Amino acid sequence: MASSLTPSPATSCSMHHERLTNEQVDEMINETDVGKRINYKEFATKFIKKIKQAICLKYTLKNKENIKTIKNTV
Repeated sequence: MASSLTPSPATSCSMHHERLTNEQVDEMINETDVGKRINYKEFATKFIKKIKQAICLKYTLKNKENIKTIKNTV
């Protein structure tokens, strides 16, 4: 169930061109929701960590693809 604080995937992380699903955002909210209150600083920290992980994974996969291409052309 989406929280009223849950941003849509279309607006999530637009500056990094990364998108989180509503389920991922809900999971992050549930992890930081203590006593039905969200600590903004803790939520923002988890949000940034997830974005960094997604970006690292994206570039790792892209680099592996580039390495394969280079090896195949040699």
